[in-house]
Amino acid sequence: MPQQLTTAIENNFTKGLITESTGLNFPENAATSTDNCVYTLVGDTTRRLGFDFELNHAFNPVTEANKAKNTYKWNNASGDGQTQVVVVQIGSVLYFYKSSTATVASPLSTQLLSSTVDLSTFLPAGSSNDPSTLECQFTDGNGYLFVFHPYLNPFYCTLSTDIITSNIINVRIRDFIGANESNIPDTFRPSSLNNLHQYNLVNQGWSAAPVWNASSTTLISIQIGGNSVFKDIPAGLPANIGDPVNINGTIVATDKGVETHYNFWIYGVITAYFGNTMQVTVSSYTGGTFSGVISSEQWYLRAGASNNYTSTWFAAIANYPSNSDVWWQFKDLTGVFNPGTQIGNVTLSSPAPKGSMILDAFNQDYSGTSGTPGLGITSTNLRPKTGCWFQGRIWFAGLDDSKSNVGPANNATYSWTENIYFSQIAVSPTQFGKCYQTNDPTSETLFDVLPTDGGVIQIQGCGSVYKLFPIENGLLVFAANGIWFITGSQGIGFSASDYTITNISYVKSISGTSFVNVQGLPFFWNEEGIYQVMPSQKGGLEVNPITVGTILGFYLDIPVASRKYARGDYNPIDYLIQWTYRSTDESGITTRYQFDRILNYNTYNKAFFPYTFPSAATHIHGINYVSSPGGSTAPEPTFKYLASTVNQFSFAEEYDSSFKDFVSVDLTGTDYISFFVTGYKLRGQAIRKFQPQYINMWSRVNNEVSSYKFQVLWDFANNLNSNRWSTVQVTDVIDTNYDTFNRRHKVRGRGYALQFKVSSVTGRPFDIQGWSVIDTVNTGA
Repeated sequence: MPQQLTTAIENNFTKGLITESTGLNFPENAATSTDNCVYTLVGDTTRRLGFDFELNHAFNPVTEANKAKNTYKWNNASGDGQTQVVVVQIGSVLYFYKSSTATVASPLSTQLLSSTVDLSTFLPAGSSNDPSTLECQFTDGNGYLFVFHPYLNPFYCTLSTDIITSNIINVRIRDFIGANESNIPDTFRPSSLNNLHQYNLVNQGWSAAPVWNASSTTLISIQIGGNSVFKDIPAGLPANIGDPVNINGTIVATDKGVETHYNFWIYGVITAYFGNTMQVTVSSYTGGTFSGVISSEQWYLRAGASNNYTSTWFAAIANYPSNSDVWWQFKDLTGVFNPGTQIGNVTLSSPAPKGSMILDAFNQDYSGTSGTPGLGITSTNLRPKTGCWFQGRIWFAGLDDSKSNVGPANNATYSWTENIYFSQIAVSPTQFGKCYQTNDPTSETLFDVLPTDGGVIQIQGCGSVYKLFPIENGLLVFAANGIWFITGSQGIGFSASDYTITNISYVKSISGTSFVNVQGLPFFWNEEGIYQVMPSQKGGLEVNPITVGTILGFYLDIPVASRKYARGDYNPIDYLIQWTYRSTDESGITTRYQFDRILNYNTYNKAFFPYTFPSAATHIHGINYVSSPGGSTAPEPTFKYLASTVNQFSFAEEYDSSFKDFVSVDLTGTDYISFFVTGYKLRGQAIRKFQPQYINMWSRVNNEVSSYKFQVLWDFANNLNSNRWSTVQVTDVIDTNYDTFNRRHKVRGRGYALQFKVSSVTGRPFDIQGWSVIDTVNTGA
C-alpha cells in the first residue's frame, strides 16, 4: 500500500489539562490527563517540587479534631504600611504570625505572636453555639483586622508593639419600621395612648424637642437602688429644682476585653444641686445592671416626660397624634408648638417619617431604647458571616435568620437574611457599628441623609449572602440566588445618599471560601464550575465560566462539599492561582479541612493543572501568598500552606528538589508520580492508519541530571490490558554541557490515533520542551 511521510513538531505545551473535548477535535498543546506537573509560561512541562514544612520551621501544638480552620493575610497591620500578619483560625482561637519580620533563617512559622483571640468571648449573650466548628471570614482596612463569624458578634483587632487587641463591633440601625398597630389607619388619632402608639410617636420624633435639651459625656454616679441619680450639669442648663427630667444614654462596659452596651432611661425631678452636680429623684427607669469596667458613656438630659409634646397635644385636642402627624408642622408663626391653633392648617396624608430610635441591629430592644414598657425584643443569636472594607466603611452581611411574631405587638416576620449593613465613613473605631444616618430623619431641620452616613440595603430575592467583594467603584454581592452590584447611580461610586443596585448574573454562590482576588477581579467556585467576574466590552461587568470547554468534567468529579470548602490565593509573579481542596467526601469536621489536592490555574495562558499530595499523616489546611516588605534577609515571595502532622501546626512550601513530600516528618518522605498524556494525534485524519518512525524528545537540561519515562498509547486505549500501550522507555539526560538535549525514541505500532505519555523517575526531575516526529501515513484506508 503506498505511504507518505509527514513531519510534525510540538513546542508550545502551554494549555495544560483539557477534559472537554473529543478524540477527534482535541486542541493542540494540551494534555488529556496530568498530575503533579507544571505548565510554564514559555511552554515547558516540568515536575513540581516536593512539599515540606519550612526550613528551620517551628510547630504550634494544637489539637486538630473537630475544629474549623482558615487563614488570612492581614496587610498593613498597625497601619504603618509595612507590617503584615498571617492570621490562622484553629477552632475557637485566632493565632497571629508576623510575616513581615520573617527571614530565611527564621521563617513564618517562627514568627508566632504571643497574643491570641478567644472567639468564644464574642458570643452574643445567651448563645450556646460553638464557634469552633465554623470558620471565620476576614477583611482589613486602615490598619484594622475585621472578623466575621455566623455565631459571633463582629469584632476588630489592632496590632501595637506585637500585642493584639480585640474589640466588639455593636451594629446599630435606625428603626424605620415602627410598631405594628393592627388595623389602625396611619391618620387615626386615638383617644387613649397605649404602649404601641406611644413608641411610634417617640420613633416619629414626638419626644425629640423638649423645652430644654443638653448633653453630658461624664457620668459622676448612678444609684438606681438609692432612688437618686447624681449627674454633672452641662454649662448653661436652664433647669430648676422641681423640673421634670429624663436622662437617657449608653454605658459601654468592658469585661475581659469584650464591650457591652447598656441603654438606660431614667425619669424623675430635680431635687437638689451640689456645686456642679444635680440630684434627680427617680420615679421610674428602664434598663439593666452592668458589669465590668466602664470605658465610655454618653448621657442626655431632657426636661419633661418622654411624651412631653403628646401631653401638650392631648390637653389641647383631647386625643393623641396619629402616625401621620409631624410635630413641628403644628408650630405657630412665633415658632411655638401650638396644636390647638394649627390643627386645622395641617392635612394628613402619608405616614410621618420614622427612625428617631436607634436600635441594636440584632437585638432590637424597643422598650429599653425608648423607655416605653411592654414592647418585646426582635433578637437573634446569629450574626453576619461575611463583610468587607469598602470606601472607608465596614460592611456586614450574611446573617441567615428570620423571626415571626416578634417585636412591638408581634410584627410580622422580620428577616435579616437579605440585609446588608454599612457603617458611616469611619474616622474612628467608634463609627464601625454606626449603620445609620447621623441626622434624625424626623427632625424639623437636619434630617437629610449625608453621603458619609451609614445605613441598611436590602436586596430582595438574593437569599443568603456569602461574600462581599469590592471592585472598581462598587461592591459585588455574591448570594445564593445570583450576583448583584452596588454602586453610585451617577457612576462615580457609592454614597449613602446616592446608590443603585443591579443584578449582573444569576450564577449562584455556595460559600465564601474559594474567592481569589486577581488584580482586583474575583474568581470563585460554585456547584457547576469556576467563574470569574470581569469588565464587559459593552460596559459594566460580566460573569464568565472558565471550566466550560476546559476541565468541567474534572471539576464535576470533585465532591460538592469539597467545592464548598475549597480555598485559594494568587501569586502575581507567576500569574498563578492555586486552590487547595479535598478530593473525596468528608466524614466530619476534622476531615473537611484535610486537603489532598491543589488545582492550579495560570491566568496568563489559561492552563489548568492539578497536584496531588499525601494525606495519611500530614495535611494541608489552607493557602496564602506571602511576600515581605523586602530586605537582604527576606525570604522569596511564595505560597505558604497551613499544614499539620499529629496535632502540630506549621507552614509548608513547595521546594524539595528530592521530589518527595514531607521528608522532614519521617526523614523518608512520600514519593509521588508526575505525568502527562498528550492530546490525540490523528495524522491520517482518523480514516487512514499511520506509523511514526521515531520521535525526538527535547529536554531543558538546567545543569542537572534528569530522567523520564516514555510510552505510546494507540487508538484511545485507556489501560494497559488493551495491548495498545507500548513498553516503557526510560531516558536519562546526563550530559550537562548543553542547555537543551534531545533523545530519539523508536515508536512501535500503528493505528488511527496516537498519544504520548511522559512520567517521572523517582527522585529525578524532568523538563520537557517539546518533540518532533516523522510519521508514515497510508494513502488508503
